Amino acid sequence: MFTARYTGEVHFLPPEESPGGDPKSRRHVLLTDCHTDDVIATVAYCSTRASEAARGAKYHLIDPAKTRYKGTGFDRPTFIYLARLISILGEELVDDPAGRLIDDMVPMRERLGEALGLGTGTGAEGTALGSLRGQIVTLAPELADGVDTNLALVLTEPQYSRERRYQIIVPMYDVAEFEENDLDVVVSSAPWLLKLGCGYSVGMLAVPLVQTAFHPEDVVDLTGVVVDSVTIHQVDEALKYHFHI
Repeated sequence: MFTARYTGEVHFLPPEESPGGDPKSRRHVLLTDCHTDDVIATVAYCSTRASEAARGAKYHLIDPAKTRYKGTGFDRPTFIYLARLISILGEELVDDPAGRLIDDMVPMRERLGEALGLGTGTGAEGTALGSLRGQIVTLAPELADGVDTNLALVLTEPQYSRERRYQIIVPMYDVAEFEENDLDVVVSSAPWLLKLGCGYSVGMLAVPLVQTAFHPEDVVDLTGVVVDSVTIHQVDEALKYHFHI
C-alpha cells in the first residue's frame, strides 16, 4: 500500500539509467505533497559540491550541525539546489524518508521562488529583460520522449538563465490531445502561440510537470518566441499554489 509523502521529506533516488545521468544514489528533497502513487511530485537535487552555486544557481545550504531539528537525514553541509528540479511519480518514493526538513522550509521556499524567477516577467519585459525566462524552447529527442512533447517554457530566474546551464521548464502540450490539470495554464489564440507555428489551436502549459533541463544537451533550440505578460503571470501564480510559496 502506498504511504503518503510530504513536503520537506528527504529521499534517496536511485542512479539514473540514461547516458550522462547521475551515476549514484542521491538525496533529494520533496517540494510537494504526494498523497497517491500516481501523482506527479517535484523534488530538488542535493549535492555537497558548490560548483553550480558558484555559477549563480539558487540553493539552500543545510548544515545538520546547526539545525534545531536533528532528523534532517543529512550528515554534512549540503546544497539543496532549487534550480535543479525533477518530476517523479509518487510510486518512485518507495522507501521510507531518510529524514525531513523542518526549520529550513521557510528559507528554502524563499530560495525556490527566486529560482523560479517569480514576478520577474520575461526576457521581453520586466526585470528579466534579455534573459531566457518566458521563451519557448525545443527539447532534445530523449527528454521530449520522456515528457511527450518537444516544446517547453523556460522559467529560470534571469541571471542564472543566461549561464546556459540548468533551465527550469514547464512542458507545453496541445490541449486537444492531453487532459487538463487544475493547475495547468491554457492559452488560446495568443499572438505568441500563433507565431510559434506549432499547429496548436489551444496550448497547455503543464505547471505540475515543472522540472529542469540541462541546456547544452536537453535544450536544442531557442525559438525566440516569448510568452506575453498575462501568460507568465498565470504560470507564476500556478507555481506559487503548487509549491505553497
